[in-house]
Amino acid sequence: MGLNLAFLLSVLPALTGLAAVQAAGDFAQVQRVVIEQQVIIRVPVRPRAQQPMFDWVERDGPKCIHQRFIAGAMITGPNQVDFVMRNNHRFRARLEANCPGLNFYSGFYLNPQDDKICAGRDEIYSRIGGSCPIGEFQRLEPVKR
Repeated sequence: MGLNLAFLLSVLPALTGLAAVQAAGDFAQVQRVVIEQQVIIRVPVRPRAQQPMFDWVERDGPKCIHQRFIAGAMITGPNQVDFVMRNNHRFRARLEANCPGLNFYSGFYLNPQDDKICAGRDEIYSRIGGSCPIGEFQRLEPVKR
């Protein structure tokens, strides 16, 4: 009984403090809210085809591609991502660095500065938090095997 009474006496200040906090909760509180405008695009990644009937040949590509025309993407290597466009064209983004998190987690994010994704400016963000700068874009053309 002595132990329970000692415990109750030690907890009593905490209980009365809790009641005071609840009573103070009736007053309006001043809060600070910081809002930043940021556009983050999550690009769905398609699984690789098992046996393609053609190979992709790289040609000189554009400096930028429009984000609204991207239909999906395929991670085709540790330092490259192929973008599939809505008009069935394909562009390969060659990354400046090896991006190990891209293959493990099927997906990545883009955070473009405007409506275009540009080489030498924008980065691909892996889902584990790392980023890889886009070095260049190559246009891909199909060639039958």
